[in-house]
Amino acid sequence: MAAPETRTHLYWACSVLSALTLLFLLAKITGPAAFSTLAWIGAALTAISTLALTTLYAACALGRAHLSTHVGRFTLFQLSVAPLVIAIAAATTLPAHYTGTLALLLPWGITYWLHNLPEKPPAQ
Repeated sequence: MAAPETRTHLYWACSVLSALTLLFLLAKITGPAAFSTLAWIGAALTAISTLALTTLYAACALGRAHLSTHVGRFTLFQLSVAPLVIAIAAATTLPAHYTGTLALLLPWGITYWLHNLPEKPPAQ
């Protein structure tokens, strides 16, 4: 079981890792490569999706959101799959099939683990 401060630190780490992924994406976009219209749309979708994940993880670290919060029929964790898939799929439209967004799988995997950890120790 993770202590609350450990949980917070891991959420911050996920947020920072996602932000770094976004920075690497932006560095690739501002390079000399010529982008087609489809690549620009893919880059925008990837950036927006990565920013959404970064914001979600930061909100969890600040205690303003919880991955188990229900939004309609789904939890925030379940909804976090959508920007993850969009970011990875949209990145394939970039020149040379930019695979840097696969780095988003690490913070998402950590949040998967945190989401499934019990908040309180089991009664003995």
